[in-house]
Amino acid sequence: MSSRNRPWRLLVDGTHLGPQAKGVGLYTQNVLARLLAMDDALEMDVIVLSREAQVDLGTQGDRLRWHSIRWRNHLWHGFRELPRRSFEHRPDVVWMPYETPIGRLGVPFLMVCHDIPSALRQAQELGGGKAPAWRSWQHRLDDWLLGKTLRRAEVLFSNSRWVGEGLAREFNLDPDRLQLAPCAPAVDFEALSHGIERASVRRRLELDAGYLLTFHTGDPRENHAVIAPTFDRLVNSGSAIGLVVAGLRAERWGAAEDLYRSYPWYDRVRFMPFLGAEQKLQLAELYAAASIYLDPSLQEGFGMQVIEAMACGTPVVCSDRSALPEVTGDAALLVDPQDVAAIADTLKNLLDNPRQQDQLAERGRRRARGFQWRHTAEVIRRALRAAIEPRGRTDE
Repeated sequence: MSSRNRPWRLLVDGTHLGPQAKGVGLYTQNVLARLLAMDDALEMDVIVLSREAQVDLGTQGDRLRWHSIRWRNHLWHGFRELPRRSFEHRPDVVWMPYETPIGRLGVPFLMVCHDIPSALRQAQELGGGKAPAWRSWQHRLDDWLLGKTLRRAEVLFSNSRWVGEGLAREFNLDPDRLQLAPCAPAVDFEALSHGIERASVRRRLELDAGYLLTFHTGDPRENHAVIAPTFDRLVNSGSAIGLVVAGLRAERWGAAEDLYRSYPWYDRVRFMPFLGAEQKLQLAELYAAASIYLDPSLQEGFGMQVIEAMACGTPVVCSDRSALPEVTGDAALLVDPQDVAAIADTLKNLLDNPRQQDQLAERGRRRARGFQWRHTAEVIRRALRAAIEPRGRTDE
């Protein structure tokens, strides 16, 4: 049997998978589906937190095996559960689709890094997320253990160059061990957005004059506190536009409404729930019918929602920080996320300039097409294959 056809086994930490998955979970699901499709010699064991997390990867049969665990504490998981699973399932290689400290696995492992932990914590604190004092000791321990893990990894992938360069500086990593494996739109939002009648969606929301779309999933780095004062300036400038606050989970709904209730334009605000994997058409409608998508995040390792909005042909105004300028290129207007007046002025000028809106829509679609899961999965597949090459288990 040639090495090309010889089976090889991959162990995957899929604990971010599930119907309510966000960035890491969507990344994991999209890459795994394409790995299985492009390599018929691949056999896969995936660890998940529940049976409900066993998402559709577009394949059936005995090449894919799910293994549920009851709970997850990151240190117990990394230093007890994963080594035990590696010993039990005897993979050729392990793929970790997110950055976390892990112990010795007995086989090569490859890790995807989506964020710079220190930068993420700083942004969350700046956005109002206050951590108890004892957390600083935990963070020091986590960072020390993560540094050791990153230096042991066979290959490190980064979601953006900004993440890769930041990790290399912070943890003294060899840049040659870092490969770029970026996100892409969670589904084909460009195709989904074709045929959507913007006017119909707006009528359904009773926002016929159009609306500004933003997300509020509860992460402090989203910097949601600037949205209400920014929108207030926009209304006071004479704009008739509405506001859609999407991504809300039930436990945060009331607190989100309280941020807007005191404003005289409260009747222009629409709150929308978090839309999961089975509701991508509804999400595409929200994106496509929006006049502008606004993302004032204080820190993003990539910015999947920005790319999804672009794929739908929606003009984007976003933060000028972290990975967002790299990801958006010339296809978005960048703003200081802490300067309410500058954000409002940028939005007003864009709303008053239909030609610029059309230009950003076209640039955005073109930019979004440059991010493809097929390419990301192929980069990861080649590195996984190369990691087992010393055992004579690869053709590449």
